[in-house]
Amino acid sequence: MIAEGISQESKGYPIKSRYLYADYSPLDDNRNIIEMLKDFVSLTGKLIKLQSSNEKLASTLHSSDSIRLDVLYAVRQIRTSTGNSLDWFRNKHRDALATELDTSSAALLGEAGKTITDLLASTESGFEEEFKKYTGSIMSRISDNHIAAATFVQTWLSGDHNNLPISILSSLFTELSVSIDSSGSLRKYIVYRNTFTKKGTRDVGHRDRNATSLNYKFRIDTSDIEFWDSSRKVSDFGIKELMLPVGMKAPISEKLKHAFRFGSRKDIDPVEEPEFVKVDDYYLLSAKLDEKKTLSIQLVPDVAKPETNLLEISYQIDNLSVSSSQTNDSNTPPVGNRPKLNYRSNENGQSVEASDLLQIKKIAQASDLTKIKFLGTAIMDKLRILENPSLVSSRGKLELLKADDKDILLLEGTTKVEFTLLFDLLNSIASSFTPFVKRLKEKTPIKGELILREEVEKGQRKEFTISLDDLKSQLMDTHYSGKAVSDILQL
Repeated sequence: MIAEGISQESKGYPIKSRYLYADYSPLDDNRNIIEMLKDFVSLTGKLIKLQSSNEKLASTLHSSDSIRLDVLYAVRQIRTSTGNSLDWFRNKHRDALATELDTSSAALLGEAGKTITDLLASTESGFEEEFKKYTGSIMSRISDNHIAAATFVQTWLSGDHNNLPISILSSLFTELSVSIDSSGSLRKYIVYRNTFTKKGTRDVGHRDRNATSLNYKFRIDTSDIEFWDSSRKVSDFGIKELMLPVGMKAPISEKLKHAFRFGSRKDIDPVEEPEFVKVDDYYLLSAKLDEKKTLSIQLVPDVAKPETNLLEISYQIDNLSVSSSQTNDSNTPPVGNRPKLNYRSNENGQSVEASDLLQIKKIAQASDLTKIKFLGTAIMDKLRILENPSLVSSRGKLELLKADDKDILLLEGTTKVEFTLLFDLLNSIASSFTPFVKRLKEKTPIKGELILREEVEKGQRKEFTISLDDLKSQLMDTHYSGKAVSDILQL
C-alpha cells in the first residue's frame, strides 16, 4: 500500500467512474467518501455501544461484589447471634438441663440449634453459588462484547482498500507470507497478510509526522484454496530439472590428483568447481512477498528437518518481469539482475553456510539463471491467488492489531479488546476523514448535509447524500468516546 500504488487501478479495482463534490469539482480521493464515512461512523457507533455496555456491566459487577459482602456479613452475624443465644440459654439453665427429666429437652434444643446453624450455612453456600452464576453471566456478556468488537473491527479492516482514508492507506505497506505448518500431519500452509506503517514514511502531504503508527495482521485459512491447501514441491510449479548451487567443491578426480602429488606441488590447492543439487523434489518451506518489491523463498528436501540443506532465494520483483532473453552469452546477467541465493546446512553436527552464491562468477556461469528466475515467476503467479482481497474478508481472521506499538487486540486464551487504545486509533482515523468532511460541507449548498456526485459512463451522474444529524446520532455523542469522534469530524 505504498503511496505510488494506492490507486484503485493499480490495486486491481478498475475505476469506471469519478467522484465529484457538489460543485462538480473533482474529489481528492477518487472513491465514494460518503459511503466510507457512513461505514466508519457505523463501526464507531457499534463499538461505542459495546464499550458503554461493558462499562455498565463492570459497574454492576463492582456493585454486586459489595452486595455479596453485605449479605454474607448479615448471614454470618445471624449465625453468630443464634449460636451466642443458644450458648447463653444453656449456661443460664445448665443445672436444670442436666437433670434426667430435662435430658430430652436438652437434646431437642441441641438439634434445633444444629438445624438453625445448618440452615444458615446452607443459605450462605447457596447464596455464594447463585452469586457465582450471576457474576459469571455478567463476565460472559462482557466477553461476548469483546468478541463482537473484535469481529466488527476485523470486518472493517478486511476491506481496508475501500475503507481507510487515502492519507492512511498511502503510508501502509503489506507483506504476504506463506509457510508450512510442520507441526501438523497434513503439512498445510499458514498464510499471513501483515499490514503496517513503515517508520519514517511520509505520504504526499496528508499526514503529519506525529500520526499514529498502525499494524494489523490477518491469518488466511487455506484449507479450501486451490494449490495452497497442501505442501508443494518445486516440480508442482512446473519447474523440471532445476539444479541449484550449494557452493564450490573439488571433484573427486582433483582430490585424487592432489593426494598423489609430490613435493612442493602438494601446496597447490585442488581446482574447485560449482556443486549443484537437483531440487525438483524440494518443498517450498516458505515464501514472503514484501509489498511487491522483494520475493524471498526457502526450499528444503524435508520439511521435518528445515535446518538441513536449506536454500534461500531472494528476487527483486522488477527483475522477474525482465525478459529471460536479456542475458549475455555467458548466461551471466548484470549483478543487479541476479537473484540472491544462500545455502545453509547443519547435518551430523557440521554447519555449512554459503551466502550470495550467484555472485561467484564460476557458479553464475554454470547456473541456469533463466530457469532460476522462472521459478520465482512461477511462485509469484501462485501467490497472486492469495493476494485476492476477497480472501481476507471471506477467509481471514484478525490476529494482531497495534497502534503505536501498543496491543489493541489480545488473543491469549480469550479475545479481549482494549477499548481505550481502540478509540485512540479511531480518533486518529477520524482526523484523516476531517479534511474531506470539511470540504464536503463547504461545497454542499444544503446546510446540515454532505453531497457527493458520481460521474458514470456516458456522462450520467449519481448523487449520494448524508445528513450530519444522522451521523451524530449513531455516535451517541452523549458518551465521551462518541463526542470525541463527533468533534474531530466536525459534524
